[in-house]
Amino acid sequence: MRPHIGGAFRHITAVTGIALTAVFAAGLTANASDAIPGATVDELLVMARQLNPELAARALESEAALAMASGAGALDDPMFRITSDEVDRTGGNRINKMIYSIEQEFPLWGKRQLRRQIAQAEAAGVRSQQRLAAIELDARIKTVFAQYWRTAREVEVTHDVQALLHSVAQSAQSRYALGIGRQSDAIRSALERSRLDLALAAIERDKRTAHGQLNALLARAPNAPLAEPIALSPLPSANRLNIDSLLDRARQNNPMLASAGYEIAAAEDRSRLIEKNRYPDILLGVSAIDREDGPAGVMASAGIKVPLQWGLRKAQIREASLLSGAAQSRRDAARLQLQGGLEEALAGLQAARQTEALLTTSLKPQTEAAYRSALSGYQFGRGDMTAVLEGAHRTQEIRLELLKAQAEQQALLAEIERIIGGSL
Repeated sequence: MRPHIGGAFRHITAVTGIALTAVFAAGLTANASDAIPGATVDELLVMARQLNPELAARALESEAALAMASGAGALDDPMFRITSDEVDRTGGNRINKMIYSIEQEFPLWGKRQLRRQIAQAEAAGVRSQQRLAAIELDARIKTVFAQYWRTAREVEVTHDVQALLHSVAQSAQSRYALGIGRQSDAIRSALERSRLDLALAAIERDKRTAHGQLNALLARAPNAPLAEPIALSPLPSANRLNIDSLLDRARQNNPMLASAGYEIAAAEDRSRLIEKNRYPDILLGVSAIDREDGPAGVMASAGIKVPLQWGLRKAQIREASLLSGAAQSRRDAARLQLQGGLEEALAGLQAARQTEALLTTSLKPQTEAAYRSALSGYQFGRGDMTAVLEGAHRTQEIRLELLKAQAEQQALLAEIERIIGGSL
């Protein structure tokens, strides 16, 4: 009996272990699905594409334009006509005759094809506007996330400097208690800590602002939780930031230029359609005749629409020509605007990179070394409080400038990607 009991016990233990493992795995899955967003910009971009109401509206408009384009070029509804007629029979009774007709107009000369092309170009333009809205939303999220990351790091830097000043204040109080320091040193260190408290309040306000802006872009409540940002996206190498190649990508992929191109195509097709409207369309009909006390019959008819309104046609042709010229001018202006914006963003990105390199390799180590030297000298009675406070203040400034340069690079990179219509 004991081996049997032992085997049953081992079986129960194994089943229990499997069940606990499944429960633990399910808990991890639930926690992963309920994770608070905000740690990285990529997850925010995915959420925005799913939740932003502006993108949803653009998608519906695009679907509506496609639906309209699918029916463009179709024939107009036919005309059903009922005619009551009377025939005089040499002084006899007037016998009624009913005529039931169906008439259909048929546009000729390729007009239906042009109508389809116009509708398709307009639908493609709406799709380009939808893509433009998505790209601009991505750029906005990247820029605000960089600000969110920057303020989170600035809070950390300020807390670090506060901790340093706390040790300085303790040293000042110890020296004053030993009779080798001045009371003014302790007071000045406390004042500097109060200044940092004010700076920290401003930084936390900016962080709350970025927090609220991100939630607004995600269509979430203003106070919805966001995770602390972990890191910024890596920057592309310098050889991928060539102005000529970026301009080529902008000309090919920028949705604003694409929309202008579709607008030009639609205007040109509309101008051709108006030219063809000078030529007549035909109207075909078939009728069934019902006579009282007489034989039934069938009648066919044909007609043409005579384009006599030459003044109207001339005005329409001029309007279409002017609209086409206006669309071309807008595209040219958009190209110049994109080129100027791209050059400005590249120049700013290069300057921010140089600033970051200078701060990282030169100013930051020198400032920190100067602060440590001043603090060490003060602790051993070989310096004064002024050098220590100036060193702490300068250290904070350099670290904050470094964060500013890094966040600025992300914002400029987002602008470049918006202009070229895609990621680098």
